[in-house]
Amino acid sequence: MIQKINVAPTKAVDAESNSYLLSLYGNDDCHYCHRIRLALKMKNVTIDSYFIEGINELPQDVHELGGITKTDRLPIMLERDFVIPRSEIIILYVDERFPTPPLMPTIPSERVKMRGIIHALDTGIINLTDAIISAPKNKATLIRNLSDNLIDFSYEYFGDVNHRDHKFNLVDCMLAPVLWRLHQIGINIEKNKAAKYQPLISYMNYLFSEPSFISSCTEKELLLRS
Repeated sequence: MIQKINVAPTKAVDAESNSYLLSLYGNDDCHYCHRIRLALKMKNVTIDSYFIEGINELPQDVHELGGITKTDRLPIMLERDFVIPRSEIIILYVDERFPTPPLMPTIPSERVKMRGIIHALDTGIINLTDAIISAPKNKATLIRNLSDNLIDFSYEYFGDVNHRDHKFNLVDCMLAPVLWRLHQIGINIEKNKAAKYQPLISYMNYLFSEPSFISSCTEKELLLRS
């Protein structure tokens, strides 16, 4: 069964037909889907959002539009009859489609730098998070590796963030849903008083205090830290 929920305050609509242009199909407790909802919230854009468990639950008319392969995973976004698969593609499309406020730097060299950070996240912290969620036998080892990766990454990125000057960006959109789920996968960093964790804890507090982040959470996601 598909559960439909309308998310956000401002509608992305066609001025002539006054109908929704965008639809999002995703899971209500998946960090990949959460990053898209967060990016849309930061843009103050709303869409029709449908909660499903997998690609096989997509309506037949969506499949018939083409553009979806067997290797694709949720979320899937539609703009009218244009199918946009995979969160890493969708989030870049959202930033270009709705340019205000920008979630990528406007200076080319800074954009390249951020793309490098995003790639490092996808191949490191994000992959480790997914591996832990799949509950393998070596979960304890993976949790230690993820904790170490977060500490290392914190000194390269979190430690340099001046929260008063920092502009919320795509890196934040990708990391915030993952950091929100640390308790769920068995990591409780906030209770650790060691100095090496403090940049990360400060950054997490900054992310979670962003109004758009909390409003992007589904009921299930809010319960992760209730």
